[in-house]
Amino acid sequence: MTPPPAPDRTTLPLLRTAALVGLALSAWPAFAAGGPRWAWPAALAAGLLGGLLYPHPFRALGLIPVGLALGAVAAVVARVWGWCDYSAGVAGAGLGLALGVFLDPRPMGRMADARGWVIGVAYWVAAALGLFPAVAVRAGWADPDALRDSFTLGAAVALAVSGAFAWVRLLRPAFELGVEVVARVMFRMRMAGPGTTDFPRTGPVLVIANHACWFDPLFLGVVIPRPVTPMMTSDFYDLPVLRWLMVNVFHTIRVQEKAMKRDVPPEIGDAVAALDRGECVVLFPEGYLRRTEDRPLRRFGRGVWQILAQRPDTPVVACWIEGAWGTFTSYKGGPPTKGKKLDFRRPIGVAVPVAAPIDPAALTRHMAARVALMNRVAASRALLGLSELPQFGLPEKGEGDPA
Repeated sequence: MTPPPAPDRTTLPLLRTAALVGLALSAWPAFAAGGPRWAWPAALAAGLLGGLLYPHPFRALGLIPVGLALGAVAAVVARVWGWCDYSAGVAGAGLGLALGVFLDPRPMGRMADARGWVIGVAYWVAAALGLFPAVAVRAGWADPDALRDSFTLGAAVALAVSGAFAWVRLLRPAFELGVEVVARVMFRMRMAGPGTTDFPRTGPVLVIANHACWFDPLFLGVVIPRPVTPMMTSDFYDLPVLRWLMVNVFHTIRVQEKAMKRDVPPEIGDAVAALDRGECVVLFPEGYLRRTEDRPLRRFGRGVWQILAQRPDTPVVACWIEGAWGTFTSYKGGPPTKGKKLDFRRPIGVAVPVAAPIDPAALTRHMAARVALMNRVAASRALLGLSELPQFGLPEKGEGDPA
């Protein structure tokens, strides 16, 4: 399935315009005579700072629907009960978050390529709307209370409509933002390695890692600075609610659950097509959750070799996730979630080395490629200060894949 186009060139200019207009419509009634004088500008400054400093360039887009929704709620409350420090503060913080994302100069997933005359016009409209009431009241053209009520109603309508549009078009980064908040409470995330600052921001890349718990994709998603295209087995993909999210929000590649795959399965073609579109594909080559204490890494399946054999120049980021074994969703001490406590502030380390293609010579034989990639994943442990694993070698003649 081909995902919808990135929102940068169409959605974001419209939402930026809405944020600016909402800012102008709410600024004067929240800050004019008779209204609060400190809450709105203070909260706006805090929101702008939060939007500018939030580190993940893709999930930051989720601050836009959140910010516009906060502004809309504050305007509705103010229209019914009048402006106060609380409603003005919520409006300022929400619109500050949205505008902070728009103003961030970093190019990935932001507004760097969404400039143009539409944005220029929006600034002039916002400026005019912000200046008009002050001029009108001073000149005696309008009653301050009536004008304040009209502008508050306009802000409520404009922000409610634009907020609903933002939630539809930017649901994925907003959803991931909420998941990250929960993950940051449950886990203390630590990332290490040169790939944390030198990760390919555009173009195809394949991310692989060990697999010890259900939350491993979440751990990688937190540290990878771009949207990812994960691969998920059908056992989870086909769950009712999860399936809707995987199809309509995350555009996950479905992997049919089978005991053995000798032919090229359809998900391999889907993964290759995703790489051709310049996406970041996440794959756990073991295809199986860790089961025992003494075996931290199982032999990789053929799928990763089948993908790279078709696209040998693809940069590969071989990560190691430490701390997942023993979590609420791992098999340590029994099946995931069964009789286990929820994790709280559990340390999780993710090693992210630099992206590099696999040696073409290794791709000539599937087993050589699989072993080479296993050793790259295991070598990443050193980035977290962990002890080395024994080098994996080619199996003896006649030795099949272990169960």
